[in-house]
Amino acid sequence: MSGTSLPGWVRGRQVGVAYALIVLVVTVVLQALPAEMRERVVLRASTNLVNLREQPLTVLAASAFVLGTWTSVLELPVLVLAYGAVQRWLGWRASVLAGVLGHVGATLFVAVILVTGIARGDIALRVAAVTDVGVSYGMASVGGLLVARVSRRWLPLYLAGAFGYLVYGFLHDRSFTALGHATAFAIGISLTVFTQRGGRAR
Repeated sequence: MSGTSLPGWVRGRQVGVAYALIVLVVTVVLQALPAEMRERVVLRASTNLVNLREQPLTVLAASAFVLGTWTSVLELPVLVLAYGAVQRWLGWRASVLAGVLGHVGATLFVAVILVTGIARGDIALRVAAVTDVGVSYGMASVGGLLVARVSRRWLPLYLAGAFGYLVYGFLHDRSFTALGHATAFAIGISLTVFTQRGGRAR
């Protein structure tokens, strides 16, 4: 991951660039498929309750590389910047770990909430088969981790922007995806404890 021969804008951002390129290729391939087939593939990669019960490891991995809509590619530049910031700060392993923990942790937390709600009759059973894919949970976790990196001067603005985005998700989408974003962001913030411990150790 040293990448000494890589272009300057890629150096230190290999994880984000590689991730974004894979997602972009997958998106292009999916867009080339007939609409019905594309919807079927996206649904099969979704981390809904049906898929998590049948093939949990497969969908947890696949869902992180599939976008629900082609317009979601607009998230990829932000993905590169966020993962790159963590990689340049803590290394590529930390950036991958933060993304994976956010994606998996938020997905499983939301799944538990849905199962509980369905069992109690508070949530419609059809929610068990909805589409839930994308890179946003991982990005939210990485964004939460970066709280420890933002200077005190800009931290209030950073947090205001993050919480504003999360609140907007709850009000606009009114879906459990917004809960997943908030959970992933909280996971990222919890990871800052390890960065503080590492700093004191050094």
